[in-house]
Amino acid sequence: MNKFILSNSEFNVPESIISSGEIYRLSGGRPGSVERIISQMEHTRFSELVNETSATALRNIDSSTIPVSIKIKIDTIKAEHSDSLYQLLLCLAIFPYGEDFSHIRYFDRTKPFYAKHSIELSKKGLIEVSRYTDYGEMEVEAPKIVRELTQSQSYVQSLLTVESYKDFTEKALTAYFGNWKIKEYELGSSFSHKVLTEYEYSFNNATCLLRRHFNDAIAESDSKLISNALDLINFYTSRLDKICNFRNICNFCHAIIPHLIKFSYIRASQDILFRYANSMRMLNSFDEALVIYELLEKLETQTNQRLASVWLNTAMLYYETDRKAKAIKFARQASNLSDKNATYFHAQSILTVLDSKDNKASRLERIKGRCLRDAHHVTANNISLRLAAKFQKPEVRIETYRQMADTAIGKGDRFNYVKATISYLEIVHKTQHKIHKNYLSQLLTCYQYVTSQRLINLFTRSHSLLWEHYLSQSDIRWLGRIFCYSSPTFRLANLDETERKYLSELMELGVLDSPALEESERYYIQRRAFEI
Repeated sequence: MNKFILSNSEFNVPESIISSGEIYRLSGGRPGSVERIISQMEHTRFSELVNETSATALRNIDSSTIPVSIKIKIDTIKAEHSDSLYQLLLCLAIFPYGEDFSHIRYFDRTKPFYAKHSIELSKKGLIEVSRYTDYGEMEVEAPKIVRELTQSQSYVQSLLTVESYKDFTEKALTAYFGNWKIKEYELGSSFSHKVLTEYEYSFNNATCLLRRHFNDAIAESDSKLISNALDLINFYTSRLDKICNFRNICNFCHAIIPHLIKFSYIRASQDILFRYANSMRMLNSFDEALVIYELLEKLETQTNQRLASVWLNTAMLYYETDRKAKAIKFARQASNLSDKNATYFHAQSILTVLDSKDNKASRLERIKGRCLRDAHHVTANNISLRLAAKFQKPEVRIETYRQMADTAIGKGDRFNYVKATISYLEIVHKTQHKIHKNYLSQLLTCYQYVTSQRLINLFTRSHSLLWEHYLSQSDIRWLGRIFCYSSPTFRLANLDETERKYLSELMELGVLDSPALEESERYYIQRRAFEI
């Protein structure tokens, strides 16, 4: 938002005031206040940006703001290197957040791109090439990201027709999702990383591409195109759901919810809405999730299994918000409607915890055993966590967490892996006052995951663990990095006092005079100290 205001000539505010965070202080980060501020300026409405079609995207480009020097460079390249350098510019014009060069090298199978092409365009000041920076210390080589600079990208896009822009969009979707036109979906290399936290730029590109493709189909009022677009979005969100990427599901779906509701008679749209509601529940947006659950519940085209799943997730929502009577009601409905599957056993576990009978622990163990026998690993892990939290002795509880921390991610249960790892290390740290380096690496990736997903409770717990670990070692380098990485999440969650506490501890170590920090980290810490 600061960048937007700075680039808007109608809003005459000194850059020094904007960069110091004055707009954030004026608005408190609240959407309503932000909207009131930008309503005073000439701008494109956010709803128009997220619902733009290929035609409106090209129409919104203002070529008069692009420097003449950029235009001359690109025109020259188009005339002299149309089969190589210009093709790379066209490719990068479709990926607004940049991509790993190795993933787009064969964007055109007949004319691969080479490193010399990116080097030459970089020297001309049209693209930037950088290594992807990751918070943790991953044991894989960081990707080389190639990104077209905004003004270069805008000018290249302005040279395209609507049809050619659509063609390039479809080509990019093929690079990400395989032969999607004939529904032979296959994730491209941009999404194949076997790590807990995956590369954000690819998800952002996919969101942009898919949303525009969907809007194009709606604009053409072509039912087949709409159905195909929904099928592709369904595949993509199922991938995000599988890796517990709740925030990206919400980011993707929020702006197109009216369209998804309009087409809710289509099965793919129902699937997407269901994942969106579940993701909102995981991010503690309970009221918003209930609205979608109630909508899905009323659909006449709903299958019994989907209805049972909706009721189960509604029961989980009420269970998590301590509304016992409603949790029992919906868990019972889910249990009665479903077959002896994961939904049934999960509903039974909720009913067992909430009923007034004795022997709850042994009954939960029996349900868990049935889940393990039938390979319902996520449900079994959910029951294990309930047992640990409510019924197990400390020595048994820590072993439950340890086993899950060692095995859950291998069985595709990322979220419970993160919960178990953090819970296990909390107990270890209290008793041993240190964390083994192998588990420290796991904690770092868990911390990065919960920060990126804005799972606030798990974020504060993992941050506290890391902070205490590095504070005991007076490791200013890591403490500074953690503070800089955590600060935006503290602000988003309105945890000002918590951020102030950590900042005070950091300042007491003389962080601003330490050569262990990067200059950018020192500047950020100094700026936050001034602001809070």
